[in-house]
Amino acid sequence: MHKRLSALFAAAALLLASGCNDMTDSTAVPTEEVSTEATTAAPDTAETTEAAEEDHVLRILSNSDQLKNLMEACCPDYVYIDEYTGQIGDMQIVWEYCPPNADWDFSSVVKHRIETQDDASAYDKIDIIIADEEQLPLYMERGYTLPLDSIGITSEDTAEMYPYTLNAGTYDGKLMALAWEITPVVFTYRRDIAKNVIGLDDPETVARYVDDIESLTSTAKLMQEHGYHILSTAEDLYYAYKSDISPAVIADREPLLDSDMFLWAEQSKQFADSGYITTHSMWSEEWANGMAVQGDVFGYLLPTWAVFWTLPAQAGDAGIGNYAVCAPPSCTYWGGQYICAADGTDDPELVAEFLRTLFSKEMSTALTLGEQRIFANHMTAMDELAAASEGEEFLGGQNALALFSECAKNIDEPAPTRAGVGIGQYFRGSMRDYIRGKATYNEAMATFKENAERFITAYQGG
Repeated sequence: MHKRLSALFAAAALLLASGCNDMTDSTAVPTEEVSTEATTAAPDTAETTEAAEEDHVLRILSNSDQLKNLMEACCPDYVYIDEYTGQIGDMQIVWEYCPPNADWDFSSVVKHRIETQDDASAYDKIDIIIADEEQLPLYMERGYTLPLDSIGITSEDTAEMYPYTLNAGTYDGKLMALAWEITPVVFTYRRDIAKNVIGLDDPETVARYVDDIESLTSTAKLMQEHGYHILSTAEDLYYAYKSDISPAVIADREPLLDSDMFLWAEQSKQFADSGYITTHSMWSEEWANGMAVQGDVFGYLLPTWAVFWTLPAQAGDAGIGNYAVCAPPSCTYWGGQYICAADGTDDPELVAEFLRTLFSKEMSTALTLGEQRIFANHMTAMDELAAASEGEEFLGGQNALALFSECAKNIDEPAPTRAGVGIGQYFRGSMRDYIRGKATYNEAMATFKENAERFITAYQGG
């Protein structure tokens, strides 16, 4: 039976927290080993606009300035006022965000702002919340977000969106969030290694060598015999299992994990012991160095944005034309940013208007063609761009957009849940030393159970 391969990526550049209040969220889940750099801070709103206190504005609470920068660069009707304010027609937009702090995370800020909505002025009320894919289940389950049909968003408005994003943004049968960036995973590989080991480097041939776990394992052995790693780390290999893994659940205060999570741990241990992968950590210097032309890693399962940005940055000019992409073992996605209507907004019509602007065909086209390059959530727009594409320079002229769209349309995996995200991350983190040979399996499981117990206590406490 073919295993559907998957990749889960919390984008490093998108983990900036928002709102400067000293508080903690005991249910925050651990993140992957990602380094972030603070770039901005929430302003004193009195200094950023001349609008009267009672005036209504569209206030967007965000974990980074990515969407603001995209709107400034790609929306022709967006008028820049200052770093924290803008205008689209008669709609004034205020962006609220600040760097992360050791004492709180973004979910803590969201919690505080939603809980104080009733006491906030019309100017200060949060209307929109930006959520990354891992925090989204927390916001939906806690009631921080509104069903989008309650603000007038209909199936007609979402008809062109990739189905997996609607699945991920649905809670209790109601659509609560929309993703503006699509992140299907493809298999990226070095052409020179493919020619050396396989004999051919075209995407159709290479795809046959990585189209399921069995093929991946056979190819890993072949690569190892020639001095190469099939993938870099156990974290990379996890993405070979994610799409088949149902979210963990809690029963009688015990974490219940899908059996495929244990299969991933054992496969990773075998791959590490056999030299098929390294024992480095994802996002480490060694992990990144494997992408260079002098590296010894054949391929990476990467999402769209990493193909646009991470891989070219690490491979450098020498990588231009030496990398290609092909169909992954199965279609899955890695991360993503979602936009939600905040519970307590007093401007639902403005929220709906903003969403329709952001997800229009024209805006989606501009986002994908813009300097900041994202793959937008509009199927017709993406298919038209793919049909007209002259290819990606870094990929030697290969048309990656068509592959991205095909994979995105075929993503079919369980939607993330709050318990699934938290328990899953604790399990993977606890298994790292076991996979690297620094702990026994029983020791790793003891660490997992200890961490899971703390998570479950916080989770059941609200």
